[in-house]
Amino acid sequence: MKKLKTKKAFLFFYAFDIVLLLIVGLVFLPFSKGKNTSASISSAYLEDNGDGITEIKIIDRSKKSMVMMTCTEFGWIGTDSMSNQNLYWPVEEGRVLKFLDAMKRKRMWEKKAENTASWKKLSVDKENAIEVVFSNGSRTCGHVFFGFTDDLENTIYFRTSKNSTVWATNDEVSLYLSENDPSIWADPYLVPLCARYVGSADKVSELRRGQLVFLKPAEHVKAFDSLDVEFDWGVKAHYDFYKKDDLVVVIPSFEGNDFLKNLSYRYSISQWTYEKFIKENKK
Repeated sequence: MKKLKTKKAFLFFYAFDIVLLLIVGLVFLPFSKGKNTSASISSAYLEDNGDGITEIKIIDRSKKSMVMMTCTEFGWIGTDSMSNQNLYWPVEEGRVLKFLDAMKRKRMWEKKAENTASWKKLSVDKENAIEVVFSNGSRTCGHVFFGFTDDLENTIYFRTSKNSTVWATNDEVSLYLSENDPSIWADPYLVPLCARYVGSADKVSELRRGQLVFLKPAEHVKAFDSLDVEFDWGVKAHYDFYKKDDLVVVIPSFEGNDFLKNLSYRYSISQWTYEKFIKENKK
């Protein structure tokens, strides 16, 4: 009998332990589920590794600005809303490639919200976000709305066009988006890289421009100076110079191929840059 009682006691405590484990499991199950809903995933902004992208649009409705860059046979060409898409400038291709690399790179995305009510608070709604669209012809390769950035955590909040989920991830892109100014995307040189030939013996000016300028000189305003430069690889460049306060506004034009002929833009330079550029190109 004593042995029987001991066995019963053992079974009783064994059953009690099982019940206790079930209770603990039921108590903590909701917390476990809640944790999974804020799951992290490893992903990239662009589909198919961003191969074959031919157009990038960066839209900031809060500033009423848009930059559009298109890849052509001879290089990237850009336009913008500030010129009503009437001016076309050569794109700094190295900057575009670095931007695309950042967009292609896989990183951890942490889910922050799943409903549209959170969009405005996190600045990912259409009116406040910086909207970036990547295309390959008629196919969209990526469509992202970038919002609030946390400098302390080095994170950026965003959503894609696919659903309402808001994510946060390591910020590697805001340096390309914080100033939606066409000037940061345009080729910085007075003799743009697309007008150069790598194997040429010609010494080409490395002088850089200032900001792009979107005002067209009045018809009665004449250039105070002009310069013609012909390179040994067949490209011709013409520069008109206009005075504007303490700066000089430059309107360049090029001949050599259809890409160069389509360029139509203007920018400012300092008086010092103007004088040095003229000196460098004197025959």
